[in-house]
Amino acid sequence: MKHCLIASFYASLTSALALIIIALPDYSGASILFGLFAFPVAFICSVAFSYPLIYFRSKLSLKKWQSGSLFMITGLILGAITPILILGWVTVDVNSIVFIMQYSFIGFIASATAWYYVHHNVAI
Repeated sequence: MKHCLIASFYASLTSALALIIIALPDYSGASILFGLFAFPVAFICSVAFSYPLIYFRSKLSLKKWQSGSLFMITGLILGAITPILILGWVTVDVNSIVFIMQYSFIGFIASATAWYYVHHNVAI
């Protein structure tokens, strides 16, 4: 469980920083607040999904590229779904696709960070 919490912390920290960097040109100082609000949401999502991903990685004896792909695809999908679930006004259409893809990219970056930690620090 310790590794799940540490990997989730790294992933949520990375996602909060990525959100700040992406929102900085448009919202300047308010982007820091976005990052502060996004950190706990990303941490909770990461904790909820890190244990099953680590479990699948260990039980299925996945290769390096397979476990990396599993983490990255999960991050892309959850990153795209998060703004739709949390922000009720977001609909999937042409106008909001860039907004959803930004969150998908942030989920990808966060999952890459978590996978890097798991790959180097969890002995399986």
